[in-house]
Amino acid sequence: MIKIITDSGADLEPNELEILDIKCVPLSVTFDNITYKENINLTKKGFYKLLKLKKEKPTTSQPSPEDFFNLLENNGDTYIGIFLSSKISGTYQNAKYCCTNFNCYPIDSESASAGMRILIEESIKLKNQGISAKEIVMKIEELKKRIVVMACVDSPEYLLKGGRIKTSMMSTIKPIVAIENGKITLIHKCIGTQRGINYIANKVMKNHPDFSYPFHIMYADNHSMGVKLKEKLLSDKLPINNHSLVNVGAVIGSHTGPNAFGVAYVKR
Repeated sequence: MIKIITDSGADLEPNELEILDIKCVPLSVTFDNITYKENINLTKKGFYKLLKLKKEKPTTSQPSPEDFFNLLENNGDTYIGIFLSSKISGTYQNAKYCCTNFNCYPIDSESASAGMRILIEESIKLKNQGISAKEIVMKIEELKKRIVVMACVDSPEYLLKGGRIKTSMMSTIKPIVAIENGKITLIHKCIGTQRGINYIANKVMKNHPDFSYPFHIMYADNHSMGVKLKEKLLSDKLPINNHSLVNVGAVIGSHTGPNAFGVAYVKR
């Protein structure tokens, strides 16, 4: 039997993992020398509460090899693992090391959050069609090259603390970031939230998404920002019928801070 595994950087909720029958290894988040495990003893709501309270930026760390050994079993199952970009986290490298002991195919998603989610959803779809594990891996390796993940950040302070931008900006500046070649990269700057919404919507239209795949709208803690972006996309007549709103967790949230919003989709 083929089983899909991932890490908490995919931002799947615990109930979604159960419904989809996916095993997930948690990343760790450290605030003031206290370490938590995502979705184990730290919810997304709890993460953003701490993020707003603490002055120091949190650090995230990859699962240990032991975490993977506890997740995998030598019971005849074949595992396909879809993990955080190796340029964002060391999760993939640890998974790759552990997978040599199991019938497991680890994939560097070169993405995060809802970008990973698209790859997971496609893997499940292909598995249910009876496609072999090797063929699924080949198709996912091709599909990941077409994934777009882009977000508007409410405050540049978190990107500055994390070293994603080199110089400070006025608080009215809204950085636009994307995952390019597996890295979180600054691609544009806007003045004001509405211009950030407009910029993302315009980029989506220019990229001509392949709407045969899921289209995800992301938000960081503030659901209303995701709704505003959704309304703009709908007003532009984009056929985002197969969409969902995804609350991003600690991996992306520690870089963007609260109130960020964005999209993840497959380009043609």
